[in-house]
Amino acid sequence: MPAFTASQASVTNNSKVVQINSGESIANVNSGDFLVLAGFIIEINRAYVGGDGKGYFELVKNWPNSNQTNQECIVIPTTGEFKKAVDALTSANVLVNDNFKAMQDWQTKTGTVTFSNQDGTTTTVKTLKQIENEAQAQMDATHPYPWALRTKDIEALRKANLARYDNGFISLGRETQVSNLNLAQGLWVANDLKSNQLYMGRKIDDANTGGTAETGEAIIVVAGLEFNLKDIATDAAHLEATLHMPEAEDGTRTFDTATGESVKHASAAIAFASETATNKVVIRRQDVPFIEIFKREITEADPFVYAYGAIQSTASKIEGINTVQNTTRPSSYFGFYKGDTRVGKGINWLTATDTQRKTIAANLKHYIMFDDRTGKWYQYCIRVRFIKGAGNGDWLAIDARKAVKTYSDPFMFSAEAYVKPQGNLDSIDSDINTFTGGVTGSFSNINNRTFRENYKGRDLKDLKGLYVATQSGASLPTNLNVADGECYALVIGCFNRLNQGANNLSNPYGAAWIASNSGNSLKRNYWSSDALVANTVADNFILASDGGIKSTNEQTGNIGTTANGEGILSRLDNRFHDTVYNGGQGGITRDMRYSAKGITITQAKKRVNEMQGDLAPGLERETQVMIYQSSTNTNNNTYIDFDGNETSNFAVGDEIYCETEAGTYVKSTVTRIGAAFLQTEGQDNGCKVNGLVVHLKKTDTSLRGSIERNDVVIDPVNFFNEPTLALGWVGGWRHPSMAQSTRIEATRKLVSSISANRIWKAELADNYGKSTSSPDTVKNDMFIDPSHIISILNYRYKAKVTTESDVKGALEYFDVFYTVRDIVTFGSTFAESLIGKVLKNTYSNNHKGYAPTLNLNISPQTNLIAGVTHAPIDLDNRESGALGIKVLSSVFEEDGLLYAQFNFIELVCSGSNWGDSDSQIPIVPNLSTTINDNATSVIVGTARSAEPLGVLRYA
Repeated sequence: MPAFTASQASVTNNSKVVQINSGESIANVNSGDFLVLAGFIIEINRAYVGGDGKGYFELVKNWPNSNQTNQECIVIPTTGEFKKAVDALTSANVLVNDNFKAMQDWQTKTGTVTFSNQDGTTTTVKTLKQIENEAQAQMDATHPYPWALRTKDIEALRKANLARYDNGFISLGRETQVSNLNLAQGLWVANDLKSNQLYMGRKIDDANTGGTAETGEAIIVVAGLEFNLKDIATDAAHLEATLHMPEAEDGTRTFDTATGESVKHASAAIAFASETATNKVVIRRQDVPFIEIFKREITEADPFVYAYGAIQSTASKIEGINTVQNTTRPSSYFGFYKGDTRVGKGINWLTATDTQRKTIAANLKHYIMFDDRTGKWYQYCIRVRFIKGAGNGDWLAIDARKAVKTYSDPFMFSAEAYVKPQGNLDSIDSDINTFTGGVTGSFSNINNRTFRENYKGRDLKDLKGLYVATQSGASLPTNLNVADGECYALVIGCFNRLNQGANNLSNPYGAAWIASNSGNSLKRNYWSSDALVANTVADNFILASDGGIKSTNEQTGNIGTTANGEGILSRLDNRFHDTVYNGGQGGITRDMRYSAKGITITQAKKRVNEMQGDLAPGLERETQVMIYQSSTNTNNNTYIDFDGNETSNFAVGDEIYCETEAGTYVKSTVTRIGAAFLQTEGQDNGCKVNGLVVHLKKTDTSLRGSIERNDVVIDPVNFFNEPTLALGWVGGWRHPSMAQSTRIEATRKLVSSISANRIWKAELADNYGKSTSSPDTVKNDMFIDPSHIISILNYRYKAKVTTESDVKGALEYFDVFYTVRDIVTFGSTFAESLIGKVLKNTYSNNHKGYAPTLNLNISPQTNLIAGVTHAPIDLDNRESGALGIKVLSSVFEEDGLLYAQFNFIELVCSGSNWGDSDSQIPIVPNLSTTINDNATSVIVGTARSAEPLGVLRYA
């Protein structure tokens, strides 16, 4: 056995000193021992520890060979065969002529040679090559497979990558050339839609590939390791990665927010019958895809390796070597979600030849490594998972960068439902781990106090942006069959899903047909004259043959569903429940593929300009409308009373409209909620005794981009007599009195009409009719017939790109942006985000631009801005009441993410000027009002970007 083994030793040509860089103890190395380094053997004079704490060997002679850096070495003690050979050579030099051939053989041959001694005896010793071969064999036994990645190599890769990248995406990959099939850069769906599939990346050399990414495949960095997402679960040559999504909800699953328990019932009727205050049927689901990264040991029971570490790989070859399906692991091991079954392809590493192994290992990005400490092979692997939301609405925590706000904030849907790591396990019992007094396995936020205590000694900044697998007590997992406890999650984003129920005002996420009173299998819309009417939300999920209204037609709103006799699909937007879209209902909600390269202040400024020009998708929750009968007993006070439990549906901040004695409706805001009453802002809410209350509240579901909306024009007096509206609707409300002749303004900035649809009833007893709404995107209004008792106006609006905010200390301030134009690319949707009003001005002179800031009043103690003065803005005067905005934009950092901040004030034209003579913007948190130079009340406030701009990079 060697006296010493080191994994990293360095020496330069003509030097007598060898430095040991890997920290091994030199205590057993003695003078006269021989160093074997890079295949060369040389005698050691002494071994010592330097002032830097490192080990050093002083050689007897200068190193005659080339420089060697961080090479493996061993030390052979001066005993046994080597000492015998040295002594024999010393004696042999005396009788050179007698030993000439033996000395030649000793230097050139293997085996043994015999030397003649002066006393007539002989000595047999091993040759130099034999000693070298045995020393190399000893080194191979200690450090075999010199061509393989080692732990030190992995750490070196990590160190290099961490110096350049954060955790995230280096490349988003390419997409298709067909723009309406692209959900976001590098994310797309096929022209011939495939059920529950979306794609990430596309082969860069395919003729139909579009985009500008440097690589066809997406590339991520996780904990310093770079992974190429290539050939994952694909079935076509032009694909890089296919993401398989779970089935849409069919109304048979419930989720209890109190316990975190999810139950799949035998039927929708049973599921809805089991509903309680906390246990609800899931019909508004958000799904979250993420990449799980883990380190696994290669064993006899699990011998496969995979291209680029992707266990779901379908690559036919790895570095030219044919792959085969891995049947040593069950199909659940390769699934994207619980219940998904598929098989990954790879190569059996333990039966591969040395040549094949060397060929594969030469590509370091396969991350196959040998650990000298354990004598075992490992591979860093990735698995794409697609987890359905446990219940309705948004997830509680999916951004690992966010600071902990509750006790731990792990990767979770709710306080009672955590995402469960799978790691290297064959399967897990569920994707969601129910919290029942102790978490048995979850992905922890590295900001969790307990987690940080358990991970002392590790550089946690290298894990920012990742969730880290832990078990109970936020400790390293020992129950995932992963090596060294390494298992991480990198979130891709969030997707809203339609459901398999009938599409209806009471089920806006539904994609299936409504049955007809003339036949259960007929395909009808809710406005069809013979359509069945839902009395409960459950009716939309129960087949007509079982007492509900859902059509029994085999086309349930899935891909391939065709139009009915009226030439209409089940949804006005022609969407299916088993695919996803680029925004709105059934679309991408959050794109969290943050750049690993980070974002600079300069790049952030460009993003801010995009927000102002309608190029950012936005994010906001939809609005649910319901009408209630109050039992208020006093006119014009601040309270609204109810006889039942209606107040349980309200929240502080909700918008309401109270019926007055005059039959009009006054807008107010809920400030307090009691057991059977509401309190509203101000001294007089205008509500009459036993008046009606229109309630608008935000739903639990956020949407992105362009969103479908229904504005219902109805006198609330008629609401209770119209069964299609009795369960409420998602959208907006207008009273018929708000119409100007035959036109009525949309409740949001009208981006486009969906086939210009207007659905109406002349009388309550009549059937619905359907015709055009003739939208005007400048005036932001649509046509209605004033004689119709109900008008439902269907259109699309843009999600807000901002949310109200406190004032933050900024990293940099930009010029003041101003606009008074109606055009979305000139800032009209941006203005709506900030002040909640629609700009309608059409003139083209002096309508938009930037004004340089002249003075910023920033507190040196708090770094908060208190005021700003800018260069005068030259705006053309227009009709009295014309609107605009001016905005001071800046950027600030929070949890390592960069956000935009907007300090803004509304502009109102008096007919002669815009009330802006002081060229200032008051700094006010959230949303408020102030008086401008014309003594007009205007909106003022502070907002932040609804989504992060990216990960901050100081460069």
